[in-house]
Amino acid sequence: MKARTGLLISAGSIIQQGSQFLFGIIVARALGPADYGWFSIGRNALIWAATLAPLGLDVAMIRYASQHGATAQFWSVLSRLRVIVALISVATMVAIVGFSGIALGSGAALVMAASLAALPFVADSALLGGYYRGMRRPALFSVIFDYGQSALRLMVGGGLVVFGATVVVFALANSAIAALGALSVAVVAFSVRPNAGQPGSSINARSILTVGPWLAISLVSYGLLRILDLMVLGAHVSSDELGRYAAIAAVSVFVQVYPMTLSQALGPEIAELSMRSDARSAGLAIREFVGRASVAGAFVYGGIAIFGTHLDLIFGDKFHFDSWTLLLMSTAWLLSGVLNPTGYALSMTGRHRSESMLLVGGAALFAFLLFALVPTLGARGAAGALLLAMLFIQGGRVVLVSRLIDSAVVRARDLLPPVLALGIAKSIDLVVEHYLGQSFATLVGECVTYTAAYGLSVLGFRYFRRRLQPDLAR
Repeated sequence: MKARTGLLISAGSIIQQGSQFLFGIIVARALGPADYGWFSIGRNALIWAATLAPLGLDVAMIRYASQHGATAQFWSVLSRLRVIVALISVATMVAIVGFSGIALGSGAALVMAASLAALPFVADSALLGGYYRGMRRPALFSVIFDYGQSALRLMVGGGLVVFGATVVVFALANSAIAALGALSVAVVAFSVRPNAGQPGSSINARSILTVGPWLAISLVSYGLLRILDLMVLGAHVSSDELGRYAAIAAVSVFVQVYPMTLSQALGPEIAELSMRSDARSAGLAIREFVGRASVAGAFVYGGIAIFGTHLDLIFGDKFHFDSWTLLLMSTAWLLSGVLNPTGYALSMTGRHRSESMLLVGGAALFAFLLFALVPTLGARGAAGALLLAMLFIQGGRVVLVSRLIDSAVVRARDLLPPVLALGIAKSIDLVVEHYLGQSFATLVGECVTYTAAYGLSVLGFRYFRRRLQPDLAR
């Protein structure tokens, strides 16, 4: 991937996540904790359902499009798969809304229906996104989905605040924005499809469908980590507390944005190396990624885990950000962002069944821990359950991939950046709290100081490491 393309995709992914975060702040300030909790359940339900409906075909598409995507026959196969995904999306939407009405009442069902209205479009764009990435054209997808949709989201969010929208209206607006972005992706995909004169391919829909369900099990199981805690917590705490937890979840998940952005091109690269039976090079590519992602992810992690307790200055006085809940949850999502791409070494090399069984086990452990911890510990119990489940999943992946490449995926030095980031952020926060107190201005000052201190620490570490290497070589 060219440096300019990589920069475009990285910036687009960060802008997309940033716009979702800002839209969440707009909703939180407009609705308050109680309704924001329901909005978050609906939004996360859409995210989870969008991993179920494509049946894992979006991930399989990265693998197969990299091998066969430039042919007209493959486009015909893709078109048939899109119809299957659309039908599954509608069935999934009806099932979730019906279950919500039975379990939570008509009000919850209405919010869920509004939130899931875009599911057929989102699932289709996920499938096309896999095609774009497999074809090594992720920049086209990024420009439409990340840049265009982000701008629209912020404009619509601001307008809804002016008109005093309800939670159902905000949910419908979020669905409409997602649907418009997905439709744009579909129109552009049709315009750049391979022409009939290009060589044929031996691939067929059945071949991809045999791999897809295993990948779907993996994605759906992992997706439960985004919504199951909200559902269980909602049954044991007040709507206000649920909304506060949902706000913490929205902030904490931002930790994985930059590491996940760095991994955009990793899937096709691993699939290509797998075709050449070069498992060792695939493992080395992942190990290099883990090193870079640890440094980048730790920066956001330290800032959110420590300064996140002051985000009531942004979300509003009704929101409270518990320090332990923030630390536990942000640590879980740091593990996800840095180590999640180890799953590519399994799913892209034909070991998708091992990956699926590991993720199913992680989801089952998460559910057990939630029911065991939430009744007594509340939000902290839910965050602790998430961290323990994430340790199980990512630890299992690291062990499997290390055996595959006969080398360690994670090195001791990869553990240093998160510890360094926490130490710097906590030191700055203690000093500011003691001498200046907390305000929006001091929060901004803390973030600027932390950015400079962490950046200088990383640069200093790299400088001394280069200086020491020649000496060690002697």
